[in-house]
Amino acid sequence: MEDFLLHLKAKAFQKRKAALIENGSWAPMAAKGMKAYLEQMKDIAVCENTVTIKSTLKEENKAQIAALVNELLG
Repeated sequence: MEDFLLHLKAKAFQKRKAALIENGSWAPMAAKGMKAYLEQMKDIAVCENTVTIKSTLKEENKAQIAALVNELLG
């Protein structure tokens, strides 16, 4: 993911809205790191809603994903 974010930065990725979804069974922190990279880019809006999936998709994640979709479309 870090390589991909560095690639976006090198290609002057800008004027976009980004959504963050992280997965991890123990103390997931990927969204925080990805957000830090995205905040360095020009005119990138990072969605307030972040989806955290721990191991497998659960019912609560479905509601988080729906909120994220609504934020992206809104």
